[in-house]
Amino acid sequence: MFGPDYTAGCPSCSASADGFNGFVIHLENHDVAMTAISRAPLEQTAGLQAPDGWTFPLASSLGSDFNFDFNVSFTEEQQREGTVEYNYRPEAAFEWRVGQEGGHNPWDDDAVSGAGHGRPNET
Repeated sequence: MFGPDYTAGCPSCSASADGFNGFVIHLENHDVAMTAISRAPLEQTAGLQAPDGWTFPLASSLGSDFNFDFNVSFTEEQQREGTVEYNYRPEAAFEWRVGQEGGHNPWDDDAVSGAGHGRPNET
């Protein structure tokens, strides 16, 4: 939702959070509590609630093992070894995205001329 180095909330996470107010009351009617957790410092996230009208509790996991305890954060070593469990099931080993260190860059392929790909033809 809001990483420690973010300057604004994630648009996708914020859109999801916009719907929380509607169902929190239903959870509370069944003695269930809901709190959104962010990795950013609480002071950074406090400004998100009022402008968007969020009334649900918001907490920070910064400086704690919370995300690791609930299998939603992983070390680079875990990702590379493929020992990640997310949402209570094993996940595949981390794969580099195009343009990241170690990833395959299709622009390096001889078959790509660049035409139509936003890159000028190289001769």
